[in-house]
Amino acid sequence: MGEHWLSAYSRWVETWVPGGRLRRWEALGGGLSAQTSRVEVETADGELETRVVRRAGRGLPHTVQVEFECLRLAWGRGLAVPQPYGVDFSGRVFSEAYGVTAYVAGRVEFDPVDRLAYARQMGEQLANIHALGREAAALGFLERPPTDFEAAFGVGQHDPFWQEERLRAVLRPVWPLPAVNPDALLHGDYWPGNLLWRDGQLAAVVDWEDAVLGDPLLDAGISRLDLAWILGWEAAQAFWDAYRAVRPVDEGWLPYWDLAAALRLARLAGDDLAGWAAFFEPYGRGDITADTIQREVQQFIERALAAIAAQEAQG
Repeated sequence: MGEHWLSAYSRWVETWVPGGRLRRWEALGGGLSAQTSRVEVETADGELETRVVRRAGRGLPHTVQVEFECLRLAWGRGLAVPQPYGVDFSGRVFSEAYGVTAYVAGRVEFDPVDRLAYARQMGEQLANIHALGREAAALGFLERPPTDFEAAFGVGQHDPFWQEERLRAVLRPVWPLPAVNPDALLHGDYWPGNLLWRDGQLAAVVDWEDAVLGDPLLDAGISRLDLAWILGWEAAQAFWDAYRAVRPVDEGWLPYWDLAAALRLARLAGDDLAGWAAFFEPYGRGDITADTIQREVQQFIERALAAIAAQEAQG
């Protein structure tokens, strides 16, 4: 295994840094459908460079192109993303398609010193990403979110915690939700786990493999829910206030998108909330437990349902 990867990354250096020499490489993990590595290279001039290689999961080469195009667009507009260098579908270096970006020094932060400042930066950055929707649409490389209900949320689970039957009863009759806002460039998984921070500042938004084109409220619901159960409802509110200050939107359907985010999380986390919570322990968040996730998510769902009931009462 070691010799195989040594040979592969040596070929990578020959392709991307002619005359360079491989110093080291290390796996960084990746998203749900990619493997990411940091590669250190000594150039022919004796300089040290660090780049990131992100290999697509099996059967998902299109995610490499999606990520590259999104990063190229966002980087060109000065947003906090890694600089993209290119993609390779040839199979000569790795069997998988892969993309190459600059390495951004930073870390994932689940316990910021100032939670509200953190959330506000998240909101401002997402608003700026969404503003690229018209340019992204013109490139013609992005798909749209699924309109089929089962394609979006699966067949469902029977775990009472997620209240799936209740949520599906509200969402199914109105799905697909109306696109009431201009198309936005959606990250598709804009949560604290896909953000790198340095000295209290948002350094980079990473893992763009789920990017699509659609209503910005889709991203908003995901971010609001994840902030609510990771950092608290006040942080979720600060995020949304900061977003709206930069990019006002029609948010009449936001409670429905909040419920859609809850169904999405149910599909990802399943019935193993304890295992889901354990992910955060190495980040110093032993206070996140199955019980706290359950409490915060249920409160989030109740707020959304109450907002929908209030809208219906007003006619």
